[in-house]
Amino acid sequence: MNFKDEYKAAYDDISLTEEEKESLLNSVMDNYRAVGDDVLAGVKRGTFKKVPKKRRWALGVAVAAVTSVMLVGAAGAAGTLTPASDAFKGFFGMGPAETEIIDSIGHPIGATAAADGVEITAEAVIGDGNTICIVYTITLTDGTTFAVPEDDQEYIDFQIMHDISFAPAVMGGAHGSYGFKDLVPGDNQVHLISDMTFDKPVNGKTAHVEMSDFIYKTSAGETVTKDLTWKMSFKAEYEDSTINLGGGQTFSMNDLDFTINSVNLSPISIEVDCTVAAELPWDNQESGKMNDKNAKAQDRFFDSIPIQIVMNNGTIIDMTHSGGSLEPSSDTTHCVKGGFLDTVINVNDVDKVIVADLEYPVK
Repeated sequence: MNFKDEYKAAYDDISLTEEEKESLLNSVMDNYRAVGDDVLAGVKRGTFKKVPKKRRWALGVAVAAVTSVMLVGAAGAAGTLTPASDAFKGFFGMGPAETEIIDSIGHPIGATAAADGVEITAEAVIGDGNTICIVYTITLTDGTTFAVPEDDQEYIDFQIMHDISFAPAVMGGAHGSYGFKDLVPGDNQVHLISDMTFDKPVNGKTAHVEMSDFIYKTSAGETVTKDLTWKMSFKAEYEDSTINLGGGQTFSMNDLDFTINSVNLSPISIEVDCTVAAELPWDNQESGKMNDKNAKAQDRFFDSIPIQIVMNNGTIIDMTHSGGSLEPSSDTTHCVKGGFLDTVINVNDVDKVIVADLEYPVK
């Protein structure tokens, strides 16, 4: 079954004609757009490309869509699984408090796929209501080693096509980011971290992961392209410790009126769900490009909404530049903004969350 057939099949429980399904699918593909010139949003198979640093991709505009952002091995292979905190320690400040949080919400995976001297292992997953984060280890088994990163490179400039789908299927939009790190420079392993936020929960679903077209540099100075595919499946299970901070409040900015539906916070992400009392003006345009009209509309309805997490010690985590989705309908626009944090937090150490001029105390 190809991609379009798979998506159309996911609409079987919805009362649509074949023509309506086709039209909706085409709308989905046409409306995944990049946020910024340095990100290539996934249009066809929900694919997103690597950029030299770990950053955001894909603002989903419009539609109730089936999300298949499509990552063959099986989870739980023989051997000792890596504790979740060990898998994530190279990506977060992992003191004792962070280690305890990661191990309390995360699960080890241990799914592996190998082809032509490259082995990819899904090590561990953490997540919450709508966000999932997975760490992979990529190992060269052909006797070569990876190039040593430059001193100022936090994330190294390797590339891979990375798709993930879920069973049962997930309805809605998605955004996220991924990046490569070399935790032990000069050896035969690098690590890939991928975080994704969906409009609907994925916890407990089976994840089907497909990676392909791996491009990397070796210590011999050679750029290698592996035009191959690595597939694996595993259960996306983790402990959801999300807290809801409320909703129902209103604010105005950019000559628009917003109503907060919910503000959700967890140790790894934040999500603000709101309704704008106006329909998003949006031109159909070539996928992956943003014209001036759409860029200004996106800024008014989405980009400029301030979101800050204020810790008890006064530290501020600014999430204003998060990803999300916009779903226009007659006279209103549904806006979901937020995403994965760059650090793990204890929600008990949070004083409040600020959205525009509204404050949400964490009690």
